[in-house]
Amino acid sequence: MSKGTILEMENDSVLVMTGDCDFINLKRKPGMFVGQQVQFTPIDIKKERKPVKFLMPLIASAAAIIFIVFLFFIFFQKSSDSGLEGIYSFVDLDINPSIELMLDKDNKVQKTLSLNDDAQKLLKGLDFNNMYLEKAITEILAKSEDLGYIDMENNHVLASVSLNDEYTYYGKDIEEQKNYIDDLVRELKISLEDKTDKYLVTKASPILKRKASKNNLSIGRQTYYESMRKNDEDITIDEAKVHDVSTMIENLRGYDNGDESDDTKTPDRVTPTAKGNLKPTSSLRASSTPNPTPKNTATPKLKPTPTAIKVVYDNNTLHISGSVKSGKVLLKWTPMEDQDFQYYKVVISKGNSKPKYPDDGYMYVITDINASSISIDKYSQYNGGDFGGKIIPGEKYYFAITAVFKNKKIHSNAVSMKYPGTPTSTPTPKPSTGQKLTAKVGSDSINLSWTPNTRSGFVYYKVVISKTNPHPVYPEDGYMWYSTNETSYVVRSSNGYNGGDFNGQLISGQKYYFSITYVYNDTKITSNTLYLTYP
Repeated sequence: MSKGTILEMENDSVLVMTGDCDFINLKRKPGMFVGQQVQFTPIDIKKERKPVKFLMPLIASAAAIIFIVFLFFIFFQKSSDSGLEGIYSFVDLDINPSIELMLDKDNKVQKTLSLNDDAQKLLKGLDFNNMYLEKAITEILAKSEDLGYIDMENNHVLASVSLNDEYTYYGKDIEEQKNYIDDLVRELKISLEDKTDKYLVTKASPILKRKASKNNLSIGRQTYYESMRKNDEDITIDEAKVHDVSTMIENLRGYDNGDESDDTKTPDRVTPTAKGNLKPTSSLRASSTPNPTPKNTATPKLKPTPTAIKVVYDNNTLHISGSVKSGKVLLKWTPMEDQDFQYYKVVISKGNSKPKYPDDGYMYVITDINASSISIDKYSQYNGGDFGGKIIPGEKYYFAITAVFKNKKIHSNAVSMKYPGTPTSTPTPKPSTGQKLTAKVGSDSINLSWTPNTRSGFVYYKVVISKTNPHPVYPEDGYMWYSTNETSYVVRSSNGYNGGDFNGQLISGQKYYFSITYVYNDTKITSNTLYLTYP
């Protein structure tokens, strides 16, 4: 195995220079670029090395020039690597905001990139550092809904993936990388199916990814742009930046996610007929996939075939989906098969995006192994957990199933859904003009101070914090600290939190609601609420 740096590229060959200043022509392969260091064997050599037969003075001058060029390309490559150290793959999400997530080999987010103005607004205040991809997607979609980018009638996501060809070991194990991409696509499909009405996942080569970066497009929008161009559609880069996601998904439905190293293929397309139904164009192979149908809210969403996504791999995978039926959340799953099965536990959490039994408590116990669905009743009592034991209509929760066996537990994916309905009119403590909370935000903490109690029957003060409730109160929203006489408290993330909706850990740069609950023998009174950014 030899090494060299690419100096020139022709139609079917590249000229490389080795560390010994030898010039060799190699067969050109997808993904190659000027300045890239490559490894090669005699099989890769296109023809004999070019002879360098100059006079000695010229050789010395040429060697000096070559050395400078060599250093330039080495520096160029290292410069191009800067900022991408440890980045193994890219996942681009188009929701109309276009976001790029840069992942390490464990699918943890290392960096994010906003590809348009809407994405900058969406990413503001969010911190995905070392967060697993699934949880990052959940938070992105939740905030997209809060900001109005998606809603019940417009819930479309185009996801695209590509490997980083500047990763240290890129190209060393092609089969491993292919399996990684396939697994990543499968994970995205499973995650998006639970959270969106219409989605599509595509994969692209590093070459296409480089084109997308050059054009300041997401991978998905670059794929869409090239698909339209190759099908003789008149479209500009600027137009590709603003076309709505639903249109792109429909035009890429037949996209062939084949060999990820080959971006010379023309993505198959589907186009609407005059009646609104979708039919494949002549380029769509008859044996590829069934003819897609348009989204119709009057008919149920078509599910993938069992071999596509919902497969019980070695009986160790439990996949659930969620929907609303008869005013309740309905969970469905494929029944397990194991003689050591004991029961299913229905698990719900307010703040944990991957709730599991027993860590996050449970609502129902199902002993029938053949059970495949459960309807969540808001009046059912919850055991343990982080939301006070009662489902509140209109609030968002994470729902999951844990299958318990004699010698193991299998945890499903989680679906994030709002429980249907509006909050019931339960009596809520009202702020009193005599109970006032103030705060001073420091460099790494928040100092709370409040007016002392003057009412009889007083028991204690509770420091209450919430991520989503603008009027947090004890005990519904948990508490961080309590005291019978102190009227100030320094809030630090390391202090921990009991209950609540933010998984017990305050995150720097994110905003929270703070209040004090005055607890008495016969009632509760809350202070005013402060909405502060944790430093």
